[in-house]
Amino acid sequence: MTSGHRDEGISRSADPRPLSAIGVLWTYVAWLLPTTLLVPAAVKGSAVDIRIAYLVFPVYNLTLVVLLTRYWYRMTWDEIGIPGKDPCRKVAVSLLLATGYLLISLAEARTGLEEALGNLLDLWEQSRLRFAGRLFFIPIVEELFFRGVAFRVFARQYNPHRAIVLTSFLFAVCHFSFTALPWFFFVGFALALLVQQPGSTLLAPMILHIALNARYHMSF
Repeated sequence: MTSGHRDEGISRSADPRPLSAIGVLWTYVAWLLPTTLLVPAAVKGSAVDIRIAYLVFPVYNLTLVVLLTRYWYRMTWDEIGIPGKDPCRKVAVSLLLATGYLLISLAEARTGLEEALGNLLDLWEQSRLRFAGRLFFIPIVEELFFRGVAFRVFARQYNPHRAIVLTSFLFAVCHFSFTALPWFFFVGFALALLVQQPGSTLLAPMILHIALNARYHMSF
């Protein structure tokens, strides 16, 4: 075999997998597996260790995302939107939108800013790991998978409009709440709109996702 043939064989073996949905769907199944195994225990009233819920699970899910991104599709972080195109401007806009959403929703709920911040402080004092998991670890990892890898792959294989619907549906299902399914679908739909343009930064939906999770705890 000549060196040219050897080089060609090496380059072929290093080629990325086609951006088909199969890798995303298998990763999604692996993503849900630990949760589905723990649901029966939760229904029976068994406590799930906080370190598993807010540290082990996010690390496990992040590992799946890294394996899918770097070793299956061999996509760069910039390809999935970190930092993406024009991140500074879009981050600034996202911060303004997140702030506006928080202030308007708190006003509608008649929750004062002092009370809202106090509720967040209570969550911090109860468990710093739970605080970090709910407000940062989980939203960031979910955005990496759903609006990062999954959306890019679906948009390439189908089109951006179908990618928005598919990722929103998968995002809603993974929260295991039938009654809240429309709400989570709407949230996924809104977050996906932020990345529908090729090369859009993933930092924008991350910021809004964090704001949504923070808002949930500001009234409890």
